[in-house]
Amino acid sequence: MKRLLLTVVMAVAAIAMYASTEDGVDVLYLNNGTVLKGHVESVEENVKVTFVTEDGKSYTYPMIEVRRIDRNSEVVTPSTTPTGYVDYRKRQSRFFFAAELQGAYAITPRTPVGFATDVNVVAGYRVNEYFRVGVGVGARYYINGGDFRSVKLSSDWACPLFVNFRGNIISEEYRDAVPFYSLDAGFTIGDNGLMIRPTLGYRFGVSHSAFLLGISYWGQISDKEYLSFVGIKLGYEF
Repeated sequence: MKRLLLTVVMAVAAIAMYASTEDGVDVLYLNNGTVLKGHVESVEENVKVTFVTEDGKSYTYPMIEVRRIDRNSEVVTPSTTPTGYVDYRKRQSRFFFAAELQGAYAITPRTPVGFATDVNVVAGYRVNEYFRVGVGVGARYYINGGDFRSVKLSSDWACPLFVNFRGNIISEEYRDAVPFYSLDAGFTIGDNGLMIRPTLGYRFGVSHSAFLLGISYWGQISDKEYLSFVGIKLGYEF
């Protein structure tokens, strides 16, 4: 009887341990921002990890791509990183570039229907995820520009030159999309005046490769006349 009772207790304990192991969910974090939940099948230290997701799919990743592994509340971090590899999510300071397309509608009270379009490129330095500073140049075309710009301005084309400040409003860690702010301030050749252009929007992607979508206000002095626009920004930052 005692032997039977001992066997039952050992069986229950084994089942409990097995269930505990099965209930534990491992989490794999990759440097590109991907997060997978499931179970670690095997690990070759500093070489590769094989991971099975909750839907049963198996993936193998080189350790160069792995940021960390959470195994039943135990955090496993690769102990070495191959020479020459850059973890962009951990790297705070670096150069950045952006290409942007913008379109805007004139909202100056005295102005008839009018539109403006800009193509801009920006290059600068990323201090951290919350602050970047750069310089930009663009090409602008005014649609129906003759209706609301000074007759002294002979061309519907203009060239904005500006300083740009931008950054995330919240941290991008573990997020594929974050709100961002941007501010352009400078001078527009062809309008013969100062320009200011604040923007609020969303970044979609990782820190070193993201699409931009935002809403902008354009304030432009055009040959001593002040023009106002509301615009949309589409861009790509890398």
